[in-house]
Amino acid sequence: MLLYSNTISSFLKKIKARSRVIMAQEMGLLLKTERFTYQGYSYPLNFVCFEDPKKLGFFDPSCMQLGLNYKLMLQARDEIIDNILKHELAHLLTYLRYPKTFNDLEPHGKEYKEVCRELSWSEEIYSARANIEKENLELSQLNQSAKKFEQIKKLLALASSSNEHESMAATLKANQLLRKYNLEKISKYEQQEDVSYVKTVLIKKKNGPILTAIYDIISHFYVKPVFSKRNGEMALEVVGQKESVELADYIAKFLNNELERFWVQVKKHNKDLRGTSAKRNYIKGVSAGFIDKISQDKSKTMTREENALISRSLDHLVGLAYPKLRHTQINAGKSDLNALKKGFKDGKELSIRQGVTSSNQTKLLL
Repeated sequence: MLLYSNTISSFLKKIKARSRVIMAQEMGLLLKTERFTYQGYSYPLNFVCFEDPKKLGFFDPSCMQLGLNYKLMLQARDEIIDNILKHELAHLLTYLRYPKTFNDLEPHGKEYKEVCRELSWSEEIYSARANIEKENLELSQLNQSAKKFEQIKKLLALASSSNEHESMAATLKANQLLRKYNLEKISKYEQQEDVSYVKTVLIKKKNGPILTAIYDIISHFYVKPVFSKRNGEMALEVVGQKESVELADYIAKFLNNELERFWVQVKKHNKDLRGTSAKRNYIKGVSAGFIDKISQDKSKTMTREENALISRSLDHLVGLAYPKLRHTQINAGKSDLNALKKGFKDGKELSIRQGVTSSNQTKLLL
């Protein structure tokens, strides 16, 4: 997850300044504001902070982004930070040399090591190891956060119970826990600096009914979803408090498969549902049905003041991460009432079940 705050912004200015020196003096690259030039071509370079229990840094060529673990801001010496910057800048230079095959290369293979040797950077830089004292990366709060996360997931899974009372009670309890967490965070931030968490949850070739439905659904879990373009593809990102962002990521990945499965099943039993318009309206109906289910009786357990407080807090967190965010309107397309009704009915039976896991393997440096 990416993190944004006023303090982090100051830290990134320092990181950019140190990177500018390394790039100019050791790599022969001149970084001006947000761009640099390599072999006659101009490239952007963005610096971000992220949270991860193991990873210290990363370079993402899809959005020309260089990231450092925010723990470095609090605990690491400048020498360590410089070594991590060099490690990631070496990935950047490797990408510039092999743009078409970069993703197929070994992360720290011969091409990468060749770049490091040409820059006279030692094994300490390219061996993917860094010593910031072991305890530097022990994130003690992760265990507590993970427990809350699992508890909310189990409650959402109970929403599929055939017992209507049990299903509704579980759904309401999950929302209450998530709301309580957000309100507690807002209260703490009255004395501390607020931090905005951002995570890319899905990337698709283009926007479609499933991505739009996921956008609508996760917006009811105390996060702000945002669409952004990335290498010609559509990325769905979420902004908010940490647990809310983690839960939205879990829900989005689950729904990405589940909504497609719903459409395949309904087509088998309804010959009249065919074409992109029917699919768009059916998925829209599923989204509306599910949102209606999780929203029932919400007003009885959440005051207007609490709702307004969370809404204002979310707007502030979005402003930290996306100070120049522009709003876009999605074309609804032609309505198909039959598909909408079938989707709404199925959406009332949709539940977020357990079983979604991440296959990402973390490394100390990437």
